[in-house]
Amino acid sequence: MLEKNKIHCMDCLEGMKQLEDNSVQLVIIDPPYYKIKKDEWDNQWKSFEEYLDWIEEVSLEIKRVLKDNGSFYIFGDDERIAHIQVRLDKHFTFLNHLVWYKPNNMPIKYAHNHRKFCPVSERILFYSVRKGKTGLQYIEEKYIKPKNPMGLYLSSEIKRSGKSRLEIAKLFLSKTGGLTGCVSNWINGDNFPLKEQYETMRDYLNESGEYKYLRKEYKYLRKEYEDLRKEYEDLRKEYEDLRKEYEDLRRPFNFQKGIYEIISIPIITQKENTEHSTTKPQKLIDIFVKASSNRGDLVLDCFMGSGTTAKACKYSLRNFIGFEIDQKYIEIANKRLKQETLMEYFK
Repeated sequence: MLEKNKIHCMDCLEGMKQLEDNSVQLVIIDPPYYKIKKDEWDNQWKSFEEYLDWIEEVSLEIKRVLKDNGSFYIFGDDERIAHIQVRLDKHFTFLNHLVWYKPNNMPIKYAHNHRKFCPVSERILFYSVRKGKTGLQYIEEKYIKPKNPMGLYLSSEIKRSGKSRLEIAKLFLSKTGGLTGCVSNWINGDNFPLKEQYETMRDYLNESGEYKYLRKEYKYLRKEYEDLRKEYEDLRKEYEDLRKEYEDLRRPFNFQKGIYEIISIPIITQKENTEHSTTKPQKLIDIFVKASSNRGDLVLDCFMGSGTTAKACKYSLRNFIGFEIDQKYIEIANKRLKQETLMEYFK
């Protein structure tokens, strides 16, 4: 495992080979955008298809190192992000197409030259490794639903009576007279009927209500409702500790008030500006780090550049590993990490 809280001077594909499987909680990358003339790193591919192959190769290695409940953010421009999404949707679970709106980046005077609307935004794709279920959902589906005593008992009794589910379902029509899925939900263990609903089914299966006060004479659904309910509650208590354990394995997502899929943050000020041409605002990266990781988690940035992700991790008490192939930018990043004080950061 590579040293944490350090930017390593190496290609990210080589660097990630030294990371263990399922070891990273969050990945944020701002890769080259392909053939932007001012930067030589954007001109290393013979074709756009070759560039997309490279993006996919990097992303597959990212998927290997990400934890099962990990998150992945990737920046891209409006012209190419759709092509990147097609590639990544094959390997990750898509969550959001985020838009970074830059209110102070208004090159209106040049827009008419290209006869199109003025570009004032950048795109970020937000992915998870897999669709994460909550601990409660997981335990309900895997352990409680298959053993739900009401579901098992109803299923066996309806089958024994020779009645169909449809017949029973007609006992519980909607207000408009249509069929509902309540009986199937009870049998599948999704939820639990009310006592009145249970007794309605009991009377129907016994063909009349004449045994209503002679419960011992019931041929079907002889078990008392309260007994089945107690079995169900006991079952849930049995898996309560396991539920809490799985709850801890949920994909982190820490809600931040006022942050939605369109994020309005100005481009970098002179204070934040560096020699790196694509330095991102600290506040923007903060949002992703805080939303998709917790204190002590490990965050990976494969194209660390001038170190903004490292700064965000440092002051939010996350660990980081960064890769950057240009030693000049690593020196800039390390200088930023050393010089900026915590007080300056929160101004």
